[in-house]
Amino acid sequence: MQIGKQQRVLRPGESALVEHHVIHRFYNSSDQPIRFYVEIRPACAGFEQALRIGYGLAADGQTNAAGIPKDLLTLAVLIELSDTRLIGPLALLNPIFGLLARIARRRGIEVALLARYAPLASER
Repeated sequence: MQIGKQQRVLRPGESALVEHHVIHRFYNSSDQPIRFYVEIRPACAGFEQALRIGYGLAADGQTNAAGIPKDLLTLAVLIELSDTRLIGPLALLNPIFGLLARIARRRGIEVALLARYAPLASER
């Protein structure tokens, strides 16, 4: 994983803590599948909903090979739900994704995604 500019390889049983608002990412540089556990405190229902929707879209063939939704309005909803922000030069797109997410909500896209992929989470 990467926390700030530091790269870390976590072995079985190891853990890492990422403070709030610290840029980070998880990735697998091997060709072997991995499984890892993430705990978010305090809990964030929107992040869980975004994960459920993202995996559902992937299972339905609605994402590209990298797992990014093919539909821009859907991507905007996931970015907003998960409270994710782009960094570096791509940060210029954050306000645009915010606008697209508002358009998607007005069109009922967020409600439809929650109903299809995260029905239990949307009833909380």
